[in-house]
Amino acid sequence: MATANSEMPDWMARIKAEQDAARERADAEAKDIALLEALMRTEEPKNIWKRLKNELESIAKLSGKAIGVNISVADISSSLESGLQVSASLPGVGRIGELRSAYTNVFLTYGEFRIRCLNQFEDVLSYFNFCTFRNALTLCSGSKAITPEEVASEITEHLVSMLRSQRY
Repeated sequence: MATANSEMPDWMARIKAEQDAARERADAEAKDIALLEALMRTEEPKNIWKRLKNELESIAKLSGKAIGVNISVADISSSLESGLQVSASLPGVGRIGELRSAYTNVFLTYGEFRIRCLNQFEDVLSYFNFCTFRNALTLCSGSKAITPEEVASEITEHLVSMLRSQRY
């Protein structure tokens, strides 16, 4: 409790503390956004894309022998964006109506703050946003920082899962 002439009342101090904390959060967020914008103007988004592509190609090399699912990665880039088509297929001839192949298109449009994915059987785009973590550029899935290698794993695992479960 404050005295009449010495300091502010407790309720006023609480409000001021809340306002100070909100201002500090806003300042920190502004710094994060400025850092993200600066990093997006560097070669780092291209480096992350290259790591994603390399990991997708590595997974593709292993998949046929390891699990009997053929995964391929094709470049579908245009002048406006980098693009990859990640395809998965089961060998041999299947039953009528059986899902034997699936693909996901993955795109990076320079200047956008995300990598977008579109699976051929799903009507919704999924995104991996660029974000900063420990003052470095990375990708995020939801609020979690995720490496390009983890993104590659997530994309290919989803495709293989679709083929194995026969749902789309």
